Amino acid sequence: MISQKKFIAISLAFFVLALFMNKANAQISDSLKTQLQRVSSEMCEEGNNNFIVVDAIIDGYISLRAKYSFVYKKDMILINDAPLMPSDYPRYSEK
Repeated sequence: MISQKKFIAISLAFFVLALFMNKANAQISDSLKTQLQRVSSEMCEEGNNNFIVVDAIIDGYISLRAKYSFVYKKDMILINDAPLMPSDYPRYSEK
Protein backbone atom coordinates (compact mmCIF):
# COMPACT_ATOMS: atom_id res chain seq x y z
CA MET A 1 0.00 0.00 0.00
CA ILE A 2 1.34 3.42 -0.88
CA SER A 3 1.44 6.31 1.52
CA GLN A 4 -0.99 9.19 1.23
CA LYS A 5 1.86 11.53 0.23
CA LYS A 6 2.91 9.24 -2.64
CA PHE A 7 -0.70 8.82 -3.73
CA ILE A 8 -1.15 12.59 -3.88
CA ALA A 9 2.10 13.03 -5.85
CA ILE A 10 1.11 10.34 -8.35
CA SER A 11 -2.40 11.74 -8.68
CA LEU A 12 -1.06 15.25 -9.24
CA ALA A 13 1.38 14.09 -11.92
CA PHE A 14 -1.34 12.23 -13.80
CA PHE A 15 -3.72 15.19 -13.44
CA VAL A 16 -1.11 17.49 -14.98
CA LEU A 17 -0.53 14.92 -17.72
CA ALA A 18 -4.27 14.82 -18.40
CA LEU A 19 -4.31 18.61 -18.77
CA PHE A 20 -1.56 18.42 -21.36
CA MET A 21 -3.36 15.61 -23.16
CA ASN A 22 -6.33 17.90 -23.72
CA LYS A 23 -4.22 20.21 -25.90
CA ALA A 24 -3.75 19.09 -29.48
CA ASN A 25 -0.18 18.04 -30.24
CA ALA A 26 0.95 19.13 -26.78
CA GLN A 27 4.61 18.65 -25.96
CA ILE A 28 5.69 17.45 -22.54
CA SER A 29 7.40 20.26 -20.64
CA ASP A 30 10.61 19.71 -18.71
CA SER A 31 8.80 20.19 -15.39
CA LEU A 32 6.20 17.56 -16.33
CA LYS A 33 8.97 15.19 -17.41
CA THR A 34 10.61 15.65 -14.02
CA GLN A 35 7.34 14.89 -12.24
CA LEU A 36 6.72 11.84 -14.41
CA GLN A 37 10.27 10.57 -13.80
CA ARG A 38 9.62 10.81 -10.06
CA VAL A 39 6.31 8.96 -10.42
CA SER A 40 7.97 6.29 -12.56
CA SER A 41 10.69 5.74 -9.96
CA GLU A 42 8.13 5.44 -7.15
CA MET A 43 6.05 2.99 -9.17
CA CYS A 44 9.12 0.88 -9.90
CA GLU A 45 10.20 0.87 -6.24
CA GLU A 46 6.72 -0.34 -5.30
CA GLY A 47 6.88 -3.18 -7.84
CA ASN A 48 4.33 -1.63 -10.19
CA ASN A 49 5.44 -2.54 -13.73
CA ASN A 50 3.22 0.18 -15.18
CA PHE A 51 6.21 2.51 -14.75
CA ILE A 52 6.96 1.37 -18.30
CA VAL A 53 3.94 3.31 -19.59
CA VAL A 54 5.10 6.47 -17.82
CA ASP A 55 8.64 6.05 -19.18
CA ALA A 56 7.27 5.43 -22.66
CA ILE A 57 5.38 8.74 -22.50
CA ILE A 58 8.54 10.53 -21.37
CA ASP A 59 10.62 8.92 -24.13
CA GLY A 60 8.05 9.58 -26.84
CA TYR A 61 7.12 5.96 -27.55
CA ILE A 62 3.54 6.79 -26.59
CA SER A 63 2.09 9.99 -28.00
CA LEU A 64 -0.29 12.14 -26.05
CA ARG A 65 -3.92 11.64 -27.03
CA ALA A 66 -3.13 8.40 -28.84
CA LYS A 67 -4.16 4.84 -28.11
CA TYR A 68 -1.31 2.55 -27.16
CA SER A 69 -0.52 -1.01 -26.27
CA PHE A 70 2.34 -2.55 -24.44
CA VAL A 71 3.56 -6.02 -23.66
CA TYR A 72 6.03 -6.60 -20.85
CA LYS A 73 7.65 -9.97 -20.37
CA LYS A 74 10.95 -10.94 -18.83
CA ASP A 75 12.99 -10.60 -22.03
CA MET A 76 10.67 -8.52 -24.20
CA ILE A 77 9.06 -5.09 -24.14
CA LEU A 78 6.77 -4.11 -27.01
CA ILE A 79 5.09 -0.73 -27.25
CA ASN A 80 2.50 -0.36 -29.97
CA ASP A 81 3.59 -3.78 -31.29
CA ALA A 82 7.17 -2.59 -31.83
CA PRO A 83 10.20 -3.45 -29.71
CA LEU A 84 12.08 -0.74 -27.87
CA MET A 85 15.09 0.79 -29.56
CA PRO A 86 18.16 -1.31 -28.68
CA SER A 87 19.72 1.69 -26.93
CA ASP A 88 16.66 2.08 -24.65
CA TYR A 89 16.08 -1.58 -23.77
CA PRO A 90 18.74 -1.85 -21.05
CA ARG A 91 17.39 1.21 -19.24
CA TYR A 92 13.86 -0.22 -19.18
CA SER A 93 14.85 -3.78 -18.32
CA GLU A 94 17.35 -2.83 -15.58
CA LYS A 95 14.95 -0.47 -13.85
